[in-house]
Amino acid sequence: MGSGIAKGMQAGVKTASPAELQQVVGGLDTAEKAKLLGALKVDDVPKSPTSITVYYHGPTVMNAYGRAIGIYLTLDQAGVKYDMKGPADMPEGSAMAVPVVDIDGVCMGQCPAILVALGEMFQLSGKTPEEKMRCLQALEDMNDVFGERAKIAEDAERKKKWFTYLDKKIQDKKWLAGTSEPTIADFHGVFAFEALKNKSVDFSEFPNMTKWWADIQAYPVVAKMYESCVDGRVMLPNF
Repeated sequence: MGSGIAKGMQAGVKTASPAELQQVVGGLDTAEKAKLLGALKVDDVPKSPTSITVYYHGPTVMNAYGRAIGIYLTLDQAGVKYDMKGPADMPEGSAMAVPVVDIDGVCMGQCPAILVALGEMFQLSGKTPEEKMRCLQALEDMNDVFGERAKIAEDAERKKKWFTYLDKKIQDKKWLAGTSEPTIADFHGVFAFEALKNKSVDFSEFPNMTKWWADIQAYPVVAKMYESCVDGRVMLPNF
């Protein structure tokens, strides 16, 4: 009998609308609500980190955000508190190079990998499997754009190939992964496109990416970072 009741409840939850579920829960007395809450598997709910530290040159040692641009923007978008410390303070053996992020005592290096972890932790890498796939693809595309910044600046055919691809990819989408809000891919894209800007790459003939670049710079957490670039601070040093 107990199994039948459980199956019936599961079926009811699956088919009920949010409003119907709220009506059912609202009809329970205090003791019944406590019993229901006690039965929920709270261990399945992701726990927010209690401590986050980003180890990097900028902006604490170097007056620029540099390679950690996407990391800072992701954490700002998540609305979480974090500390910024220089490489000298990084726990020994954390990674070969900064940036490194320490989350509750677990250190991780490599920007793309850090962004994937943060995106999953704070739900900033898409909601559906399709969005997550597009996000990861776009993240690696932006990483490659940074890696090829000099070639894109010097080789007109290479620039055309890259921007034709990117422009078509984002067609009919506002953000790189086709999500309703920016993801880790867009935030890493700020880093990549700042590198292109330092190389004086003109991509104005590609309307979709031109619009994306304007939109992401105007997005609140990104605009706030740009606004903080005063007293000699820059987004990215020219390297």
